[in-house]
This record gives sequence, C-alpha cells and structure tokens, in this order.
Amino acid sequence: MVVLWALVIGASAERAVAGDLKLEVRLIWGTNDDNSPNPDHRPVDAKTTGMLSKAFKWKKYFLVNSEKVDVPSRAAKKVKLSDQSSVEIRELEGDRIGIDVIGKGKVVRKITEPLSKDGTVVIAGEDKNDCAWFIIVKNR
Repeated sequence: MVVLWALVIGASAERAVAGDLKLEVRLIWGTNDDNSPNPDHRPVDAKTTGMLSKAFKWKKYFLVNSEKVDVPSRAAKKVKLSDQSSVEIRELEGDRIGIDVIGKGKVVRKITEPLSKDGTVVIAGEDKNDCAWFIIVKNR
C-alpha cells in the first residue's frame, strides 16, 4: 500500500500579486541508508534536510531533480521530474495552486493547497525498501 502525504509550510500570507508563478520544483529521495541507490543523486542542503526531518522519519535526503518553472496565470504547466514521474501545476484563484502528481503515466494524487510568497508545499509517498519520495514546490 502506498501512503501519500501533503504538508504546507509557511502558508499564512497571500501571494502579493496575481500573475505568472515562478516556482522551483524538486524531487527528493528519502532513506535511512547513508547513500542513495543512484550515484547521481546528491545530498540536499541542511535547511531542506532539517525541514523534512521535522515531519518525516528518514535520516538522509537526496536530490533527484530540480526544475525551475514558470506557470502562466490561470493556466497549467507540466514538469517532468524523472523517467517515471511528473507534476502538473495550475495557478488558481487567490494564493492557491493545484498539483497533479503523475507516476508511470497515471495521476496518483491531486491536491489543492495555498502557496504563500514564502511558503512551501511538500508532497510525499512511501516507496520500496523503507524509502520515500518527496516533491517540494516553492516560489523562487
């Protein structure tokens, strides 16, 4: 059974001006192992590790991919994160965004969350070998 989580950090203030969103979207691998199974993955920065460690059980976090994306006002943008995963992000009314998480070509999760100017949305799911994946969406 796959368990999915969504976590919003710093969502108290509204986005200052409606319009195109300038986002950073990161795919992170979480594990208790000292190394990622993929040698191309690099450890994430201390701030990201600290943020994730406060909410989740894994000790090590590795960057799989990071993409900068511009989402047009009231439109959607698809972002490929790996060979098997992508997200489609929609800018919604107010400070809200819609995110479709796509795995192996199928939508596995749809969420709508606030995203303040300084906020972060984290979507996570468990994976094999007691590991997890995390998608972090934040304004840049």
